[in-house]
Amino acid sequence: METLQQDFSKAQEIVILFQSAKISNLEEEALVQLYQPIIGGDAVSLYLSMLLISKTSQKTDVLFHADLFRFTNNTPLSFMELREKLEGIGLLDVYEKYSNSFAKVYTYILKPPKKASLFFKDLMLFELLLQKIGEERLNRLVALNTLEQPDLVDSYKMTKTYQQVFGHSTENVIKQHEKVQMAQSRTFEEEPNKLDVSSSEFDLAYLRKLFEQSLLNPIKEEDIETILLYHSIYGLNEHELFQLAKEVEDSSLDYLDIKKLKKRIDLAEKSGKVEKIISPQKTQILPEEMRQNQLLSSGFSIDETRYIIQSEKLSPMEFLRFVQKERGTSKTPLEDSLIVNAVKESKLTNQVVNMLVYFLLVRKKITNLTYFNQFLNGLNKWELEKIATSEQAMHQIQKEEATIEKRKTTQASNTKYMQHPRKQEEL
Repeated sequence: METLQQDFSKAQEIVILFQSAKISNLEEEALVQLYQPIIGGDAVSLYLSMLLISKTSQKTDVLFHADLFRFTNNTPLSFMELREKLEGIGLLDVYEKYSNSFAKVYTYILKPPKKASLFFKDLMLFELLLQKIGEERLNRLVALNTLEQPDLVDSYKMTKTYQQVFGHSTENVIKQHEKVQMAQSRTFEEEPNKLDVSSSEFDLAYLRKLFEQSLLNPIKEEDIETILLYHSIYGLNEHELFQLAKEVEDSSLDYLDIKKLKKRIDLAEKSGKVEKIISPQKTQILPEEMRQNQLLSSGFSIDETRYIIQSEKLSPMEFLRFVQKERGTSKTPLEDSLIVNAVKESKLTNQVVNMLVYFLLVRKKITNLTYFNQFLNGLNKWELEKIATSEQAMHQIQKEEATIEKRKTTQASNTKYMQHPRKQEEL
């Protein structure tokens, strides 16, 4: 009975569909070739159905979840399961707000798939696809999507520049600047946040020197951000990355094979050999016992203190493994992907990301980080709250729990009044 009521409530919620950008033919091909093996045909069908509805519906049309369930031939439960797959793989953003007229209003923003050339550069997507279809089939897909390069030996580039063809005048361009800005503001596409790891935490020049001294293949400029990402996610320092790179050295190549390095790091992480060397934020400068006393004296419980200290010591992937081990749960590719993207794109510090993992998996006891988009919503909320340290995060957790408890008390009181209104009036 309760499930039927929940399904009815869900069906009455308003849905608004948007596209963040138009989808090209190459992106459509990638959706079927590369995304479908990971998320399944039903999830791709839901994505395409919502895409079609967003194109054909008018702005004045009112769309309910019930309409989506009917149009896409889904139950509320199957719809939610497929929707989460689209969210986790990066094809859908979901926004929720409460309305006076309706229970809730959901805004779904459909995002274009990455075309093959970008998909294969995304290490998490590449790894997920590899797990699903195997190396042999993956190599065939890579070959299928690789364009033959022309032989330019002994050729020189003679392409004319913009100035040579159109002249040097920029007066008209300046006049059009405001129109361009307005057009750009109408798209949901955002500049990707670059990973920012300061030189005091990681010495890239020193790592390159280690490579040079040992005659290892150099690192491509386009792979630098990935190297910094490994440092930030796993807490690997220059010497550890150097040792792992030595193990995957291939003398037949001109540069470090970044995909082989990723596989080697995954193997080391699975076997528990990725050491926790550094704290990415360098915030824990006190000895652990002093830090513990400081936190206890600030009013945190023993258990809260323990997790705060771990959040400051461990990199995000290590902290996730720490929590999973304590809960007795296994790791999942989608959770790992969420952590990688959080480190890469979120403005939150690593210790705050760790505390959000603690809040959801330990305090709220949700099944995993992909559950109802709570991890991504939490990242957005804590960014707006400007949470910068693990202590601030713990205070935020206590504040949110108090709000939830107050809401439950109010709802229970209202329910009691509705069940016995006359008795309440007599009192």
